[in-house]
Amino acid sequence: MKRILTIGSTIVVLLIMTNTRVIGQTQDTSAFEFFVYLGDNFMEDSIEMYLDDLNASKVWQLPNKLCLWKVNGFPFTSNSGQTYFDIHAVIQSSKRKTQIKEADYNIAWTVSPETVNANASCFDPMDYAVTDDNNTKITISILDTGISPSISSSSMPGYNYDLTNYTGYDYVNDDNIPEDEHGHGTHVAGIIHSITHALNTNADIDFDIRKTHNAEGKAYAADVIKAMHDAMDANADIINMSFGAKDTFEMGKFFPLRVALNTAYQRGVLVVAAAGNEGDNIDIAAQSTIPASFPEDNLITVAALNCADSLTFFSNYGKDQSDVASMGWKVAGPDLMGGIKYVSGTSQATAIVTAQAALLGTYMDAFDPVTAKCLLQGSVTSLPQLDTMVATGGKINLSFAITLLANTSNNYVVTNTLETGPGSLRYGLEKHCFVNQINFDPATSGQIIPIALRDLKIFKNISLNGLGVSQTILAVQGDHRGITTGSNSVLALKNLSITNNGTYGQTILNRGKIDIENAKIK
Repeated sequence: MKRILTIGSTIVVLLIMTNTRVIGQTQDTSAFEFFVYLGDNFMEDSIEMYLDDLNASKVWQLPNKLCLWKVNGFPFTSNSGQTYFDIHAVIQSSKRKTQIKEADYNIAWTVSPETVNANASCFDPMDYAVTDDNNTKITISILDTGISPSISSSSMPGYNYDLTNYTGYDYVNDDNIPEDEHGHGTHVAGIIHSITHALNTNADIDFDIRKTHNAEGKAYAADVIKAMHDAMDANADIINMSFGAKDTFEMGKFFPLRVALNTAYQRGVLVVAAAGNEGDNIDIAAQSTIPASFPEDNLITVAALNCADSLTFFSNYGKDQSDVASMGWKVAGPDLMGGIKYVSGTSQATAIVTAQAALLGTYMDAFDPVTAKCLLQGSVTSLPQLDTMVATGGKINLSFAITLLANTSNNYVVTNTLETGPGSLRYGLEKHCFVNQINFDPATSGQIIPIALRDLKIFKNISLNGLGVSQTILAVQGDHRGITTGSNSVLALKNLSITNNGTYGQTILNRGKIDIENAKIK
């Protein structure tokens, strides 16, 4: 029997609305603002009629047809005679409009809870740095609480916080000065800069600071999504999102932030997100974290390690949804008062991975988020204690990621039936990041190739072609699936047989598209 789970292209995450008053705003926007996702062939005249009927005005409309609308006041009576008393009824009515695909709330969330420690641990920016190549200019956009104008005063030997030149915006106070009133964003920005500029103070890496969170660490989804699009327009290559919200997936439904993440994929932008600090397994639907749990191929989700390279007690984890782990224990960074503070959290681990992605990007001829993700994940040093905690089972080795850039061929040939090492299927998928076709040597015809360590992760378009007279057999062994695909990927299987000889009840988790030609999945 074929065991394959296909997930629709749209996932919904519903958040509990909050009535918290946000600094810099005159009202709780979650009670008046809402998202509308327009159909492909919408007509402006019809949209104007909808706005009039819903007593609403357009705040903004993005090229991907995602809009933010605002009700002008409650209660009101529509042209059809229906009286509306709250935003809930407006959203339900919007969903019934012919030219509106979906509608949802403008929810609010906060930066993840974290621990401020009294002293330093084993974090050293030099451990994560390489000299940037200056081959390609990279722009990092940080969506957070902003940045302290005096961040450079925190600099001290070993910690370079001289981050004074940056673009950006303040979505809380609606001005061009993203001044931090909380401290989280300053700490994150300082960590990133301290790594990217550890070995080269003139590194060809620019910073874009977008203040989406207020003095309480709270943000609205509308500001985050708008900031993402503005960052793309400012030519960001990498977006750091050291925050998230606990939620539950409901398959096949609409979520505005995921629409923005898909746009980032189309625009060639890598998003690095924190797994969260609740100590949960985010593979479990009821314990999911957004955006960390989204399956997009341009997203890297980061868990936090302690000094022993074990998962911290607070870090979220998941062998499906957490990609890598990095240092997140007593990490040094600048505070708002011109000093240094030591903070533990997946936010700090995320900042480290963002810095590593940026340095790697300077070595690439042209930045591509999927290739960068493959190189970073393919470089990991495996750690047994992480084998079931994160998808890669290890932490990034940046120097090795750079050496993998030499594997530039578009084709790869599987020459043996080993689980790992040169010539193996896993080696071709994880170490040859430019390949789009993997062929199996005729000598493997009818042979069994094990998938023994963990799922084979597919997050780009690729073809697996058996070339022999008999079908090559990929055999799942162990308590895991055989293959997991990302939502943007297309996997072509030809002249292959995939069998499940393990204890896990599912052979493939397909979140994208699979094309099958003379192939069997059992």
